[in-house]
Formats: sequence, C-alpha cells, structure tokens
Amino acid sequence: MVKAVDRKLNGNCVDAVMDWPSSRTQRSDVGAAGVSSGSSRTVGSFIHAFSPAPRWDQIPSWPPDVFAVSNLVLDHTQAYRFVVAPPSGKRWPPNLDWNQRVTAAARAWRASALDTHAALPTLVSRCWKTLSDARNLPLAKIESGEAWDVCVALLTLHAVADEACGWLAAPASPTPCPSCDQRAWEMLAETGSLSRISPSRVRVVPKGRFTTRGITIRSLSRYLALCYESVDLHWTRVGPDAGVAAALAGRQDYNLVLIPWPLNVQARDFHPVATPLGNMDEDVFGFFEFEPTPAFEIDYVRSLLEAARAQVQRIDAVVLPEAALEPDHIPALEDALLESGATFLIAGVRTPGSSGVFGRNYLHLGVHTAAGWQRLEQDKHHRWSLDGQQINQYHLARSLDPRKLWWEAVDIGPRAINLIDFGGGATTAPLVCEDLARMDEVSDLLRRIG
Repeated sequence: MVKAVDRKLNGNCVDAVMDWPSSRTQRSDVGAAGVSSGSSRTVGSFIHAFSPAPRWDQIPSWPPDVFAVSNLVLDHTQAYRFVVAPPSGKRWPPNLDWNQRVTAAARAWRASALDTHAALPTLVSRCWKTLSDARNLPLAKIESGEAWDVCVALLTLHAVADEACGWLAAPASPTPCPSCDQRAWEMLAETGSLSRISPSRVRVVPKGRFTTRGITIRSLSRYLALCYESVDLHWTRVGPDAGVAAALAGRQDYNLVLIPWPLNVQARDFHPVATPLGNMDEDVFGFFEFEPTPAFEIDYVRSLLEAARAQVQRIDAVVLPEAALEPDHIPALEDALLESGATFLIAGVRTPGSSGVFGRNYLHLGVHTAAGWQRLEQDKHHRWSLDGQQINQYHLARSLDPRKLWWEAVDIGPRAINLIDFGGGATTAPLVCEDLARMDEVSDLLRRIG
C-alpha cells in the first residue's frame, strides 16, 4: 500500500491510502520502480504506477479522477479504438440508448459530487464495480477486446466523467454544482490539475477543442484532457471588468492594433556577448543579444492608437512583437491603453544579461480588470538561432561572424506554460516564436488541451 495525501477535496486535509490488490500475483508483476513489466501487467499494477492518489473506493466521488483512471487504461491499451472498430461480434455503443444513459448519469453525478453520502448514479456504480473486480486482469485482455465487459465499463466511465465536467469547458451553461465549480478552479490554480492523482505524474485539465479526424485518445473526450507531459501548467482565470465583459459577450470580431516596434532593425542592434558556458567551442558557436538602438516612443504609440480609434472606434488589444520592450516600458504603455479604451496588452519583453548571467526573453500579457491590471509572464523555451545564411540575408555580418552559429543569450528554465481562461469558453496559451514551431512536449500538451 502507498500512502498519499488527499488534497482537501471536502475542505479537510485527510490521509488516504491507495487500496490496490495485494495478491501474490499482483506483487510479483510490479517492478522495483512500482511499474509492472511484461505481458502480466494488470489494471491495478498499471494504475498503481501513477500513485500517489486517493484510495480506490474514493476515486468515484470526483469525476475527474475517474476520467484519469479510465483514460490511462484506454490510452495504454489502445482500447479507445473500439468506438470505431469493435472486436468481431461486438458492437459500439453497447445499446441504443447509451447516449441518453450517459447524459443522465453525468447530470446526476455532477449534482452530487463532493457529497460523500450521496449514492453514485447506477450506471457509474455498475461500471466502477466491473472495473474494480478486474483489477487483477491483464491489460492484454483489454487491448485484444477479450474482456469486452471491462472495455465497455472503461469507455462508459470515460464518457460519463467527461460529460459530468462539461460546465468547465462551457462555463456559459448553468453550473449544477457551484461548490464543484469553485473546488475545480481552486485545484487548477493550486496544482494545474483537476485530478487528485499527483500532478507530477498526470494532469487532468479542461479542453478547448477536439478533433473529428482520425482516432486517438484525444478523440474520445470533449471537455477534459489528460496530459502526461512534464511541462508545468499554470491555469489562471482572467476576466475584464464587468462593462468590458458585457461588451465582449457574444462578439465574433475583435480589433487588434499591431505595432511593429522597433520600426527599423539595424546590424548594430545585434552584438556578441561572452558565454558563461565552459564547454562551448567559441570558434564554431557564439551568443548574441538583441538590443534595439532607438528608445521606445510612447507618444508614437499614443498617436497610433488615436488614429486606430478614428478608423474603427473601438480597440480591444494592442500587440507588440518579440523583444520589442524592456520591463520599464510597460507602465506607460498600460496608461496609453487605458486612454484608448483597450483591455488587453500582449508584448514581447527583453531583459539583458549581466556579469556572465543570461537575460530573459518573455511575453507579457496584461488584462485590465475591475481591480486594475492583471499581469502574466510567459518565458521563451527555445533560443533564437542565427546561421550564416540568415546573417547574410538580414545583413548582420558587420555585427555577427557568419562563419559561426549564433544563439540568443537568454536563460532556459524549466518548461512551463500559462493557460488563461477568459470566460465563455475562451482559453489561450501565449507562446513566443520558436516555442510555436518546435515539436516538443509543449506542442503535445497544447494538442491534448485543444
């Protein structure tokens, strides 16, 4: 048994114990790291590998936990494919009114969530019992479809749990359980996950969109996504003041002012810097900083915003490119946005390094709320790289030797992204340049969330 801490789901911090099967067979197929090996891996030993988590019999009290368990098994065994290609002699859905049963069970489940004395909906209770009785079942029997009753239970639990959390991804709809809503957003803010399973192993998060092409585990859910990636998630709810929110409601168009600062980029704006890395061949590689020569002109920005308002009457957001500003430019820019009536500021910010320490390249997102400006910062994950062809193309050879490969002199910290919920189902993840192009864990995570 593995001891874990339940993260205050009912307002209290209580000790919970994972109650997994303890048979000799179960123990023998679990490796030293807690993960079973070979074809003898079972449902119980596989889920055990993602501990700490709530006790098994407590998992159904919180739909995102059931979503996590069912998603993990369906994904690992690829049993999700049975919704479009069931085993020979089987059919999906298992009965004609399956959709109606799922919807009804989800409605009842979310209305009673957090009530430890409430009975589970019959459909959830029956499927959970089927899964519980199968904890010693080899996963191979789920993958082949031989254990069809367990496959049906997993797919049904996954669907009901996803549907039960529909109000998270569609907050405009009535919330049947305000306390669930509050607790869910508290968990997202605290741990970056809706599930009580350790967020260092997996996270369950709201989902924005889903694909209708192909078949992957992402195709199975509309409102929730499960993420394995090690990227740290910071989920924030940000809303403009009431007047602005009312003006934005129901609109399909937004007016953005894009300011291409600096207006001119010169070779002298790029300069080499010493590297603090002792293992780099300086005949082949180098580091550079981008430091535009002209000072930021706030009066120029004000004139642009005035001209924009004369054209379209309303400005919603102002956007400046990567590395356009320094941190001390932000306050004056915010004042200019308020004068023009704009609510959102998106700007690339740079801070130079010093004494052998690399600087920063990050995105600043500001939203004006009733309490003032709410600000978020998203660091860049990948350094800008300039090779000889680019240096010649951009006419930078007077500053950077085209025979070298030059890297941007910015620090690279742990991968982390900000997921920002603006309400009404609108969610954004601001990223900088290369972070949108690189095929790494961040892009995998964003595809899962939709």
